Amino acid sequence: MLDVYHPRKRRWRTAAPLPEPVHHPGAGVAGKRLFVVGGFGRGSFWAGVDTLYEYLPRPDAWKRRAPMPTARGALGVRVIDGKLYAVGGRNQRGDVAAHEVYDPATDTWKRIAPMPTARDH
Repeated sequence: MLDVYHPRKRRWRTAAPLPEPVHHPGAGVAGKRLFVVGGFGRGSFWAGVDTLYEYLPRPDAWKRRAPMPTARGALGVRVIDGKLYAVGGRNQRGDVAAHEVYDPATDTWKRIAPMPTARDH
């Protein structure tokens, strides 16, 4: 689920839920847009997923974007210069060292130098 806070009105509202339930996803805001990256779910409670969703305030809906190259949950996500960087995480084989960057302008992912040590959270 997604709850949105309006600071001027000082109130919360419930927004459209993610299209599929996940836990331990990454999240980032790029260009005033909210993105939810990966997580665990889909079939097995601890199965890593490759999904990327963008929240659209109008019409209060989620849009599926290009999938991550490496499915995982418990990853770190940071935004630098308008791009989302997804690092580390965990999948069914254990911790991963993956380091990938997503460009919202082109809806594309690129693998870049992996972390020297695989880790999650």
